[in-house]
Amino acid sequence: MQFADGRPFSAADVKFSFDVMRDPEVRADHLRSSFEDVDSLTAPDPWTVVVKYRRKYWAGIYAVGTSLRVLNKGWYEEMIPKYAAKAGIAKFATQPGQPGFGEAFNSIRVPCPGTEAYYLASDDDYKTDSLALVQNPFHWGIQVHPAWYNLKQLRWLYISDEVAAFEAFRKGEFDITVVDADRWEDQLKNDPTIASIANYFLYDHVALDCSYVAWNCRRPPFDDARVRTAMTHLTDREWLLKEIQRGRGSIAVCKSKRNYASYSNDLVPHPFDVEKAKALLAEAGWRDTDGDGVLDRDGKRFEIELKVPSGRTFFQRVGGQIQEACRKAGIRLSIRPLEWATFVEDLDKRQFDGVMLYNSWQDPWIDNFESYHSSGDVPNGGNTTGWRDPRVDTLLQSMREEFDDAKRTEMFHEFNRLYYDAQPATLLVHGMVDVLQNKRFEMAKVRPTGMQLFELWVKPENVLHK
Repeated sequence: MQFADGRPFSAADVKFSFDVMRDPEVRADHLRSSFEDVDSLTAPDPWTVVVKYRRKYWAGIYAVGTSLRVLNKGWYEEMIPKYAAKAGIAKFATQPGQPGFGEAFNSIRVPCPGTEAYYLASDDDYKTDSLALVQNPFHWGIQVHPAWYNLKQLRWLYISDEVAAFEAFRKGEFDITVVDADRWEDQLKNDPTIASIANYFLYDHVALDCSYVAWNCRRPPFDDARVRTAMTHLTDREWLLKEIQRGRGSIAVCKSKRNYASYSNDLVPHPFDVEKAKALLAEAGWRDTDGDGVLDRDGKRFEIELKVPSGRTFFQRVGGQIQEACRKAGIRLSIRPLEWATFVEDLDKRQFDGVMLYNSWQDPWIDNFESYHSSGDVPNGGNTTGWRDPRVDTLLQSMREEFDDAKRTEMFHEFNRLYYDAQPATLLVHGMVDVLQNKRFEMAKVRPTGMQLFELWVKPENVLHK
């Protein structure tokens, strides 16, 4: 096997990738917890990788096989000096673990040529509004199955405004887009232009988790589970499912997939109940002592900010519902839309009261260790909420060490109950994906893993970009 730039792929690349991820100066905190129990990873020959764990981990082989991002060692050794010079870094190293490697590595903002079917051939193809990928001639699928991957180039467009994005799709400026369920039902389903140019697909992606609001459990008022539970009671998830999702999906109560044995389907979602929320807030010491309509405690008003990614009406609409319910309960909540880069920076630095997101799974082997073990409660780490519970830590570690599926599932259900009672995040809905695809693509269909590029092809007369 070869990388897209012609360099041979070997176990040395896997070893290099592991060492890069482990380098404390490299910004990879969100990946390290998956490998913190790895004692060593060695490459005794070009085709063998040996991984030794300090303790048992049932999904260890999957973690190495799916979560470790394999990097092109030769490419980085060649490019680090160039990018270091461009960034004005005088002292650098090309090998992870050595002084100066992390700073130089972090300065590279483009992906290296990989082994997938398409790759970034030049820095010139990486722009703020688009990304151009070309076909990898060394990809095994292209070599073994010449009929696969008929598209010579892919172009990803970044359009933050939903209205502008859809108008571009309508004009045929790009070919595949996701749409909101309510917009499809109310506008697009009967739009003759859309019917003439696009196919519609609806599916539950295997990697799709749920939308949610994460509360910052590290500081008041969200260091109190009663307050967090009150916020869930102020979130009308039945309305969200009916009006926005149009019945597609279900209200979320667990961090798992509904059809997995690890999902606790016996847990009843906390209902939308403003009076119940008021009672919980009063129990936590929040009362309107000065009659101004806003709850207060120890001289501080209950005023919070909800940060959401800009450009998505879903986040704005759900935030608006929570904002209005909070007003009735005596809470002043402001909504702050942020561009994605700023949003992620604030998230990583833990500079938020609440943030709204949509989560997805890296692989089908769900392990909540990264997201909820206390070891992940560090800047840039996986524990976004900062929820800490000794019993949860014990459970998550024990679940990793348990190879018996039935026993591990029992522990998962106990974790679900603790999560349900603590409400470190208000889980919203397990949604589905509504996709529109231009009809110039032939043989398009959707699998549980999404629309597969190797199945698409375009007739010569329908090719738009030569």
